[in-house]
Amino acid sequence: IRNIARQALAALEAADAQGLAHGGIRPQNLLINDDGQLLVTDFGVSAALGQRMSDDPYASPEFIAGAPPSRAGDIYSLGVCLYHQATGHFPGGGDIAAWRSGAAPLFPAKEYNPALPVKVSDILAQMLAPSAADRPRQFSDILGSFQSDGGFRKSVTLKMPEGGLASVKDARPVRTTSRLGLVLNILIVIGVIFLVLLGGLYALSVKQGRGILNAEGRIDWQAIGSMLRRREPNPAPVVSVVPALAEETLCPALPPACLEARPRPPDLDFTADPQANREYLALVPEELREREKERLRILGSSMDYLLKMMRFVGYDRGDEAQIEMRDGSRIQGVIPYASEKGFILRQRGEGSNGSELVPISAFSQAQIWDIFAFYAEKRAEMASGKRLSARDREEIFHEYLRLAILCDWYNDETKAQEYVQAALDTMPSKREQLAFFFPDVKEPSE
Repeated sequence: IRNIARQALAALEAADAQGLAHGGIRPQNLLINDDGQLLVTDFGVSAALGQRMSDDPYASPEFIAGAPPSRAGDIYSLGVCLYHQATGHFPGGGDIAAWRSGAAPLFPAKEYNPALPVKVSDILAQMLAPSAADRPRQFSDILGSFQSDGGFRKSVTLKMPEGGLASVKDARPVRTTSRLGLVLNILIVIGVIFLVLLGGLYALSVKQGRGILNAEGRIDWQAIGSMLRRREPNPAPVVSVVPALAEETLCPALPPACLEARPRPPDLDFTADPQANREYLALVPEELREREKERLRILGSSMDYLLKMMRFVGYDRGDEAQIEMRDGSRIQGVIPYASEKGFILRQRGEGSNGSELVPISAFSQAQIWDIFAFYAEKRAEMASGKRLSARDREEIFHEYLRLAILCDWYNDETKAQEYVQAALDTMPSKREQLAFFFPDVKEPSE
């Protein structure tokens, strides 16, 4: 348990330094390779896929209630994993709902496993506090309890089968070397859910700084890209491919009256008022209606796409970067998370007020466009340093096409043309598909 705890805490602390929270820690996400190195996988998968099952024994009370992934939630979930590993029992005697509500007591881990040091039993109890405010504030606050060997009568080990990690079929409970012969219920699995769009496997390695955190402690996007390409043989395109059209069949430009009538929600939620969308489409000439329907379909999925990306990795332009608000003010900070209610804005610098939930409508359009562009750029960086494959190019093309449609819809013609050109430069062969949305698309840049 000591070795697993130390590696998991170090990995989660490294992720936390990048503004990342896991949101779904359970034994299946703690994988050990042949070298005994722990990998924490599936960052953000539970939240991105809406997995908030009330009977999930590892999920924190606040996450089940709808809160976004957080450091406190990860501390709780890891505490459940370690408590169950050390004792063979879940908190509250197995009544998860009663424990979360505070109705069931927590039996100290040492009562189940006398071989456990008192300080480890105590820190596990703190990690499992039903209220997030009562848990340790930092991963480093917990790490010290697992650093020394003192107090451990017997070490707990995971025995790996020959050939690497256990598969789901091969996984079996593993017995510890303690005198009580407690059963470890950690199942090591190799089948890993991945996020649609950007993949979904995010493995943090803490051995000698290897993995997807580089030597400077920043995310190595090229390493992520290499990992995803190995694990995602046939990713779904971000935007459905519009059939290629002959030049003479391209739709003409939309009449000015229709342009003015476009619904433009400040929070980019095109699903909130379907009646407004229908009324707009009724104004569009019949020969242009299919194109506008396709635009609205893409626009309607844009925020869902962005939320998934931000749950995977936050928006961060650097320590000195500023976030532009709709009222013209600027705030030095980063956006590590997002939810349907808004962006979590974490301030930096002197006088910082910490983190707060800010409605999407409070950010300037230029700022929102830059957040979308950030992920398009990162996808391109993932493929840098090598010859771009056709799949790489198509993914990047779709990122820029989505952004161009957004900017055009909100009357930001300059930015729209910039991203149309970026899409065209990425895949010149897609010119006719671009022209379906932008009839005046130019030739690719030299």
